[in-house]
Amino acid sequence: MKRWLLACLSMLCMVALLVGCGNDTAKDSKQGKHMNVGLYWFGETLDPTHEWDAWTLTRIGAGETLAVVTPDMKFAPQLADSWENVDPTTWKFHIRENVKFHNGTPMTPQKVKESIEYTMKQSARSAKAVKIESITVDGQNLIIKTTEPNGSLLSSLTEPAFVIMDTADLKDVASKPVLTGPYKITAFKKGETIELAAFADYWGGKPGLDSVTVKDIEDNNKRAMALQSKDVDVIQKVDSANRSLFKDGFNIQDVAG
Repeated sequence: MKRWLLACLSMLCMVALLVGCGNDTAKDSKQGKHMNVGLYWFGETLDPTHEWDAWTLTRIGAGETLAVVTPDMKFAPQLADSWENVDPTTWKFHIRENVKFHNGTPMTPQKVKESIEYTMKQSARSAKAVKIESITVDGQNLIIKTTEPNGSLLSSLTEPAFVIMDTADLKDVASKPVLTGPYKITAFKKGETIELAAFADYWGGKPGLDSVTVKDIEDNNKRAMALQSKDVDVIQKVDSANRSLFKDGFNIQDVAG
């Protein structure tokens, strides 16, 4: 069985791997296909608006943004299936239909509006990047007006801080934010593990795994050893000193960050 080593991981890469995982990585158990993943960093919380913590949410397949950046550095649709820069200060995003949050609530354009506004309110860094003056709902579209021409708006909205969440359900936002991705967070131990389960109502189809355990292994050597000892099936980020350990029996994936 080959195991996976991700030398450099973009936001999209881990999600794609977890959704489309094959038998050479997943382990079958009484609970179904399971994968153990070693990440190099978790952050303090799972609150998308807290510092840079949202990056973990996209890496583990829990959170999604309106659009994503592919490994070949192109924009691709996610929770918005199309967009248009109408004029220098106006953007129109068509919000994907038939998407549900992990609590079963339908994701509507109004919910997306509330999520973006919440992120701007909670994160000064994020608000500065998008330069949004107003957001209005027009049918299935979001109309975003910026305070000045902002050609990087789409890029800024791919930043994980802008994962779309149900802001009407924030009671456990630091440990179990209500998101839309293929995997739903079921448990979080700060600095230790995140447990996830496949989200049956995921808009993109049935996830490739039934459950995932993500481990916070910040030391490069310990993370490499965890993969060698089969304590994990996938690790993110390997330094040059350890790369030679994985010449045989491993899939190494280099992805632009």
